[in-house]
Amino acid sequence: MAPETLAQLTSPPRRRRKEAAPRAASLGAALPAALLFAAAGLWYLRPALGPWPLALVGLAGLLRWAQTGAWFPRSAFDGPLALFLLAAAAGASISIDRAAAWGSTFFVYLGAVVVYYAVLTTPERVRLGGLRAAPLPLLLLLLPSLAAAYFLLTNDWQAWQEKTSWLGPALGLLARLRQPAPGHLLHPNMAGGLLAALLPLQLGALRWRQSRWPLRSAGLALLALTLLGLLASSSRGAWLALLATAGLWLLWRLAGRLLETLGRPARGGSWRRLA
Repeated sequence: MAPETLAQLTSPPRRRRKEAAPRAASLGAALPAALLFAAAGLWYLRPALGPWPLALVGLAGLLRWAQTGAWFPRSAFDGPLALFLLAAAAGASISIDRAAAWGSTFFVYLGAVVVYYAVLTTPERVRLGGLRAAPLPLLLLLLPSLAAAYFLLTNDWQAWQEKTSWLGPALGLLARLRQPAPGHLLHPNMAGGLLAALLPLQLGALRWRQSRWPLRSAGLALLALTLLGLLASSSRGAWLALLATAGLWLLWRLAGRLLETLGRPARGGSWRRLA
């Protein structure tokens, strides 16, 4: 369900006939995702734990298999993510300091991949007694803002003063607000790339057609925090990548509308669905 939901979140709302709301899963259905997030958090905070958090990943897979008959959802990114991990492992293997490369780098990358599958595993709706919740859009709203807040509060702004000097007086304020980092420091370029990748999903969650106004109101504040983090990262590459992606999306949408205008509704409809 989750891959389709991600596509739904990033597509614009359209007028369509009223459909039955998706059936809410029990709270236990969210336990595999919680275990995956816990494993990724442990790798980020304590990379020296090495492969031990894999036990949580395995337990999450067993629970999901017991619930659904499948280990984890399949997606179009399975192959590229596997190649990404193979490249990370190869890089750690040929590193001059292999222990540091495996302990402080590879498992952090592995945790990032685990977060991806944790998002896919998160149920669209859960129920707790008479309460209903939609954890997936809430998660997509929170993740970018939490990453932005972590970066803003833990970044060594004095060390990057030359890169971020254009922030002016705000740089001194951020330096005074700085807190000790419980895990790895986010390099400004890494933070910018992360936020640029998550921002479209956050926008999609904010526009989710089944969201209520309190969630959307809070989402606007979270979106502002993400944009602030992206701006403060001073990562021109992230800015350009986000602008290029937005431009390609806009061209795709315009091409779909042009096809419909030219009298090819079937083909134009397929373009609209893909956009």
